[in-house]
Amino acid sequence: PLLEYSGVLLAFFHMASALKMVVALALGVVLFFPGTISDIPAVNLVWFVVKCALFMLFTLTVVKSATGRLRIEQALSFFLKYPAGLALLSLILVWIGC
Repeated sequence: PLLEYSGVLLAFFHMASALKMVVALALGVVLFFPGTISDIPAVNLVWFVVKCALFMLFTLTVVKSATGRLRIEQALSFFLKYPAGLALLSLILVWIGC
């Protein structure tokens, strides 16, 4: 779809992509790294931004550089073997009550 757009409409696509990334990173920080360090809201906001920046540094640099040339069949093969197996193991452990 980006081939058909230029100028303002292309900028809207890029802004939406960047906003989606920021929202996903903030959601990841809220879900996986909760907590505050002070009773002062400004300090907590700065701490949240620092956590978002560190999470973005990890996800964008490490993950994207490690999977830079990953083809579709390689990704499908990996995700069907390892994460699907771990998810199935997790479901079995929940089912038996461990």
